[in-house]
Amino acid sequence: MSFFHTIPSYSVLYFLFIIVLTAPSFDMILCCKFLNNTICAGIDNKLDNGSVQQSNVDILLADLPGNASQNAFVNTSVGEGQDGILGVAICLANISPSSCQNCLQWAVKHLYSDPKCKNSNSAESWFDRCMVHYSSHELFFGVPKTRPNITTFWGKSEANGGGLETAVYKLINNLSDSAAKNSETRSALGQLDYNQTSTSSTTIYGLAQCTRDLSAGNCSTCLAKFTRQLKIKSSGSTYTGARIVGDSCFIWYDNEPINNTCDQNAENEHINNPISDQNSGNGSSPVPPEGRGKSRTKTITIVTAVSVVVGLLLLVIAIYFVWLRKRTTKASSSWRATGYCKLRPDIRVYSIYELKTATQNFSPSKRLGRGGYGEVYQAVMYGRSVAIKRLLKASKENEQELIKELSLVSYMEHPNILKLVGYCFEKNQYFFVYEHMPNGSLDKHLKDPTSRQKLSWTTRFKIIKEIAQGLSYLHYGLEKRTTHVDLKLTNILLSKEMAAKIADFDMLRTFETDETHQSTEKGYGTIGYMAPEVNVLALRKNYSLKSDIYSFGIMVLEIVTGKGIHTFRKTESEENISESDENLTSFVWKNWNCKRYLEVIDPYLDLKIQRDNEQMVRCIHIGLLCIQHEAAKRPDILDVQKLLNTKEPLPPPSVPGFLRD
Repeated sequence: MSFFHTIPSYSVLYFLFIIVLTAPSFDMILCCKFLNNTICAGIDNKLDNGSVQQSNVDILLADLPGNASQNAFVNTSVGEGQDGILGVAICLANISPSSCQNCLQWAVKHLYSDPKCKNSNSAESWFDRCMVHYSSHELFFGVPKTRPNITTFWGKSEANGGGLETAVYKLINNLSDSAAKNSETRSALGQLDYNQTSTSSTTIYGLAQCTRDLSAGNCSTCLAKFTRQLKIKSSGSTYTGARIVGDSCFIWYDNEPINNTCDQNAENEHINNPISDQNSGNGSSPVPPEGRGKSRTKTITIVTAVSVVVGLLLLVIAIYFVWLRKRTTKASSSWRATGYCKLRPDIRVYSIYELKTATQNFSPSKRLGRGGYGEVYQAVMYGRSVAIKRLLKASKENEQELIKELSLVSYMEHPNILKLVGYCFEKNQYFFVYEHMPNGSLDKHLKDPTSRQKLSWTTRFKIIKEIAQGLSYLHYGLEKRTTHVDLKLTNILLSKEMAAKIADFDMLRTFETDETHQSTEKGYGTIGYMAPEVNVLALRKNYSLKSDIYSFGIMVLEIVTGKGIHTFRKTESEENISESDENLTSFVWKNWNCKRYLEVIDPYLDLKIQRDNEQMVRCIHIGLLCIQHEAAKRPDILDVQKLLNTKEPLPPPSVPGFLRD
C-alpha cells in the first residue's frame, strides 16, 4: 500500500493540523515555559464581543509578535479616542528574532486562554524571555510601572553566600546603570567574577533591561526599585539565580550565562520547579525546590516523547501544512531582516493567499476603483477595514522603485495622510494595503449633485485646511522634503467623519537639503493639475515643492466653485467668455478681474452667511495665488496655512499658469 493510501480522512487530518498549528515549538517549551503568568487589570471593565475596542485588542495582539521580533521591542496602538488600545511587546535584547516571535505568540495565546482575561480592557502576559501588555489607559508609554511584577528564584549556594550576595548586587547595579545609558536597546548584559572560597573563584552573570519607551532616568528608577526588592537569601543560603519581571523593566542573574539558547538540563529545572512569588507587596519568602533529579528525568522523557509524536504528525500532513501555512514571502522577509527595506515596525506583511481570501479572489464586487496603475479592493482583514491596491503594471524591472516607495510611505504618520497598513510582494505581484476611507474620494462628492449639495461650506473649508496640513507634512515633516507630484481630487479621500487624507503615493519625489528642484525629461502628474514648469509640453520638467502648490490651488478652486478641472461647462453667466478660453482657471480669473466674486462660487453653497462669503472669496484669492504662472511667486505651503487661518491682507495674484499672452 502506498503512503498516500495511509493518510486518514479529511476530518482527522484537519484535527491533526490544528494540533500542530497551535503547539509551541520546542524552543518555546524549553526557553519560555518555566515562567508564564497572566494578569488582567480590566476585570471590572469588560469589553463586549464584537465591539470596536475588542476588535482593536484582537488586531493589536495579532500584530505584536511579528512586529516586535526583529528588534525585540515594539510599542504601538490601534484605534483612536475611547476605542484606542495601546500595546507593548518586549523580548530579551539578545534573543534571536525567531525565538522572540515564538515566545510572544505563546504569551498572546495565554492571554486568550486565561478566562479571567477574556474581554479585559487591560492585561499582560509574562514569559521567560518576553512580555506582552495591552491597555486602554492613556498614560501607558514612557511611564515606569513596577507593579504588578513577578519574582522567581532557583538554586542554592551554601559556600560563601555573602560573597555571592555582594557580587550579585554589584553586578546588577553596574548593569542597571549601563542599561539606562544605552539609548538603543535600554539593556545591558554582563558578568562578574567573585571569590567562592579562599582558593577558588567563580562567575555570576546578569541582565538588566527596560522597555525602550522609557527615558534614561525612568529606566534607572524602575531598575533601582527592583534591585531594592531583590531578596536573594533564604534560611541562610543564597540563591544562585533570580529574576524580577515587570511591565517596564526586569533584572536577572544566574550562575550560568544568560543567552538566547537553552541548556536543556538547567531549563528543565526551572520548568518543573519554579519558586515564584507574584509580588503584591507582602514580602512573602519563597520556598526552595525539592526533588530536582526526578523532575529533570521526567521532563526530558516528556519532551522526547512529544518530539517523536509531533514529528510523525508533521510527516503525515506536511503536504497540507505547506499549502495552508503560506506566510510572508522570502523576499519580503529578507528585506526586513537585512535592512534592505527599512519599514515602520508595525507594517504587516501579507501573503497573496490572505489577500485573495479577503477579497473573494479579487471579486469585482469588492473593487472600489480602477486606474492606470491598477485596481483597489475593499476587504476586512483581522477586524480592520482596508483598501488593497493591486499594482497591475508593476514588475521585477521596477521592483527597486516599489521598495523605495514602500520604505518611504511606511514612515508617513499624519492625520491627513492615508496610512499604510501592510504590503505583499510575492510571485511578481505587488500590493499595498491601506486604511479604508468609507466616504471615498472628494472628486466623487463634487461630481454627484446630491453629495455636492450636502457638502456645506464649513465642511469644504475644513477639507481645504486639512489638505494643506497633509501637504505641509509631506514638504517639511519627513526626513527629506517630499513632493506628491500628483495631487488631485481623486487622490483626496474622506474618512467616516469627512476628514481629508492625501492618498496615492506612486509618484513621490524626495529632495536633498540643498536641492530647490529636480529636472527631468519625463513628465509626471495629471494634465490640468500640472504646473507650467512640469507640463508635458515643457522640454525639461522642473519639479519642486511649488509644483504641488499649483495642484493645491487648482483643487481649492474646484472645491469653492464645485466645478471639476475636466468637466467645466459654459453657463449663461459666462457668456462673456469665449469658447477657446473656456476652462476653470480662465473662468475664475476673468470673473475675479471683473470683481464678480459670487459668480464663481458653487450655487449649491448657502450665501446668506456673510462670514462664509468672506471665507469663500478669500479661498478663491488664495487659490489664484497658488496657480500663478511663475513658480517663485506662488506661496509656500506654510504661508498658505497661515493665510487660511488669519485675515491678514493678501497680495494681488498675477496671471495664472497657461493664460499668459
